[in-house]
Amino acid sequence: MNHSPQSLPTRSFASQAFSLVEVTLALGLSCFCLLAVVGLLPVGLSTLRQATEQSIESQIVQQMNSELLLHPFSQLETGYAAKTVYFDEEGKSVTDAGKARYRVQTSLASPSYPGSANVSSGGALDSSLRVVRVDITKLPEAPSVTPSRFNLLVVDSGN
Repeated sequence: MNHSPQSLPTRSFASQAFSLVEVTLALGLSCFCLLAVVGLLPVGLSTLRQATEQSIESQIVQQMNSELLLHPFSQLETGYAAKTVYFDEEGKSVTDAGKARYRVQTSLASPSYPGSANVSSGGALDSSLRVVRVDITKLPEAPSVTPSRFNLLVVDSGN
């Protein structure tokens, strides 16, 4: 078989490779997308930190509520009128304030009855209901930071 040079298949190198313009455009588009993703990282990390802190605060409030339910109602004045407890970054109670990430302070407040002018202070409801305020402060605290405040209602179950 004798092939003439005209019958041999010719390869066009231009159709098999990317041009410099195409490579530059692809790199530019990739860099633009990568910068947009990197720009969202601080927002995502901030949201993650806030969600974690809210979860830990919720866990702390649940622990305090469980303690209150187990505490005798008649002794709430002495146990929770001015109690300070410390928790670590995982929401576990610690005794050393130096290792604490959260400071929890409790206080007792009078119950209020919104929308009811007929409920008098000192009545039967007042003797069987207490409001325990739980203030959670992140440590180390800045002077201008206000603590997260939660109100827990404790009812005298007669036990």
